[in-house]
Parts: sequence; structure tokens; C-alpha cells
Amino acid sequence: MQYLKDEVKQRILESALAEFSSMGYTDASMRKIAKNAKVALGNVYHYCTSKQELFTSLVGPVYDGLMNSIQEIREMEGDESYFGINELVETLLDICQRHNTELLILMEKSKGSKNKYEDTKQDLIDLIDEVLAEKMLPNFTNRGLVVNNYLTTILSTAFIEGFCCILKKYNNGIEVKVLVDQLIAIFFKDISLRLS
Repeated sequence: MQYLKDEVKQRILESALAEFSSMGYTDASMRKIAKNAKVALGNVYHYCTSKQELFTSLVGPVYDGLMNSIQEIREMEGDESYFGINELVETLLDICQRHNTELLILMEKSKGSKNKYEDTKQDLIDLIDEVLAEKMLPNFTNRGLVVNNYLTTILSTAFIEGFCCILKKYNNGIEVKVLVDQLIAIFFKDISLRLS
């Protein structure tokens, strides 16, 4: 009997993941999730009392892992050439390999969820901005370069938008890694030299 309950719950989660990925949080339908899972709507509510709870069960662990990893990167001493970006990208690529759909939902389809997930992309941009401000700007100052502090915000925003474009188009981990490595090089390789 437990096997059947686990199977039903798994079908609901798979259906919900597909629905949130396709429609986004706001336009996702619990009725459609139930229909695609081949269960009654009441059965969906038996496992999750609301659309918000279902959404959280799918994306919450990915969000928490991402934010915890970024906090760890902020605190570590790293290679100054990429200002902690290599470590961040490795974290993002690792999450992508295991939870690509959930990460894309968080970044592109969480509007309307009215919780910490709604602004995931902006939160990620802000955290990268802070990492760059802490690690990149002092490096420039030490080299005698005068750089507008807003540069880190521009770089963070453009980098995450580029990263999202790659994730939308490619699922293959190798292709994603190659493209993201190229994106890093374009944005950050020898940036001190290019700005001098």
C-alpha cells in the first residue's frame, strides 16, 4: 500500500514540476496537475494543502542549497582572477546537473509565489553583486584603478541573464559548462587589464 502512495506522490510532483516549468507559478493549475498525474484533485490536496506548499516542496531545497553555497563563497578566500565567480559557477553547474528544471523555475517562473522564491533571480544578482563588490573592487583599488561601484551591478545582472539564456537553450551538462566558461572569460578574464 505504501508503494502506491509513494507512486501517487511522485506522479503529482512530476506533474507539478512540468506544470510550473511550462506555466510559471501564477498560471499553474492544480486541476491540470491532478489531471496530468492521473489522480483526483482532492488527492493532490491530500499530499499538499496548497499550490504554494507544492511549489515550495519542489523548489525550496534547490533555493536553500543555492543561497547557502553563495554565502560560503562570500566567506572564502579565492583566486582573485575571477573574484569567486569560478566557485559560484561550479555551484550553479552542480545544481543544474541535478535540478535544472527547478533552477529555471526559480529564476524565470516564480513570480506570484509571494515568498522568498519570487525574487530568486534578483536575489542571486544582488548576492553576486555583493561578492564582486567585496572581492573585485578592492582588487582594482589596490592596482590604482578607479572604477564606478555600479560596475559590479551591471556585471552581475548581465552575467545571470546570460546564464539563464544558456540554461533555457541547453540541457547537456558539457555544453552548458563550455558556454558558461566562455561567459566567465568574456566577463571576467583579465578584467583589470581591460579596464586600465
